[in-house]
Amino acid sequence: MDERFEFDIESDIKLIKEVNKGFSVSNIAFHSRWPILANGSYSDFQDRSVKFFNVPHLVNVGSIEWGAQKVNCVAFHPRLNAMLTGDSYDTNNVKLWYLTVDRSDNDVKFSAMELMTLSGHTQVITCIAFHSKQPFFATGSWDKQVKIWHYNENVLSDTKCILSIDHNYNVTSIAFHPTQHIIATASRGSGVKILDFSDAAAATGIDTTRIIEHDITLGEHIDTTCVAFHPGPINFILAVGGHEIDVVTGRYIYSIKLWDYSSIESPICVATLTEHRNKINSMIFHPSIPLLVSGSDDGTVNFWCIEDDITKTKCYYTIQYRLDGINMVTSIAICPHDNSLLAIGTFNGMLRLYNISELMSKLSKRNPFYIKPTNPDMRMFRREIHGNETTPQIEEQRRGGNNKNRNTKRNRHKLSRKRHNRTFRKKRKFHNRR
Repeated sequence: MDERFEFDIESDIKLIKEVNKGFSVSNIAFHSRWPILANGSYSDFQDRSVKFFNVPHLVNVGSIEWGAQKVNCVAFHPRLNAMLTGDSYDTNNVKLWYLTVDRSDNDVKFSAMELMTLSGHTQVITCIAFHSKQPFFATGSWDKQVKIWHYNENVLSDTKCILSIDHNYNVTSIAFHPTQHIIATASRGSGVKILDFSDAAAATGIDTTRIIEHDITLGEHIDTTCVAFHPGPINFILAVGGHEIDVVTGRYIYSIKLWDYSSIESPICVATLTEHRNKINSMIFHPSIPLLVSGSDDGTVNFWCIEDDITKTKCYYTIQYRLDGINMVTSIAICPHDNSLLAIGTFNGMLRLYNISELMSKLSKRNPFYIKPTNPDMRMFRREIHGNETTPQIEEQRRGGNNKNRNTKRNRHKLSRKRHNRTFRKKRKFHNRR
């Protein structure tokens, strides 16, 4: 292990709460402003719903009953109070929801009202994602297509599909870049595609003919299962999870490849991470520290430290769940407004919430290319989580900051003037008595 970095699982990654949802967790997502965590379900017969759990206690505070279909994927809009869900089999629809909060009887409950149903896919919806800045969202399916949709925040009924991207096999994962107009799509057997739609985003009327598409050749990866963009504005790094075949033994080698796509026409694989022993289902870059977290069917969650020299990236710790065939890690999410909260969902129905604040403090200065995100909803989110508890820093902010560091000369002048007047009044009062 690197001598500069000592990793201690007991203090750096703390389990806050875990709850057994009862049925398989398909996908989890944090709300953009409220302290809730939503999850879908893989269950065929028992549980076909989206459930809402509060943070950090993981108490069930609402649900959406689905009926006949499984909920394969869930995504919250980064700014609007909206949620996307994707179902499977008979309908294969994407639904857009508006979330509401009921605070009656000192009990907070969350519910959702269906705004519209979008059809177009012919098979199971496997992945959905919102763009963080632009009015786009994307959907992927077993029908070998990724569809990019444009919506109007004021007139949602005008939502329409503006582009369909064909693949050779089932689409497994999609990801928008957090700051750039780029989307990456992965599918089994046909690698990864990067789509640059910056021209379309800037064009009036969404001119889809100007969208640029490029394929990435993934070397020896014969199957790709998940993709994730590095969030930094400088590092053009795309993480791709998949497997290749060992030509000697014929066995699968599961790995995460880090690709430098600064030249989309000729991307370069700069690192291959090979700690996982089974299919990699979920990956996420931390937005403010050099960290990549990945989960796999082997029941492990790996924490990768992204070094300044990306070729030296390696796994510093692994959380190993019980190896009984059902502890497969299906989804990982990081809270957008409190980046110290990490959620993990597993196939056996477990939801786990971790605090990684100590790890963040250790890694915060390790890689200068990471940026610290700013969000105006941060205080509101923390107030929703922590209630009315206060700290000296919070009290100072409520009082308007530290006046000693603001308008120093003016404050000194006021103070000296008050002292002078007080002293003069005392002298005058003494003089009158005499």
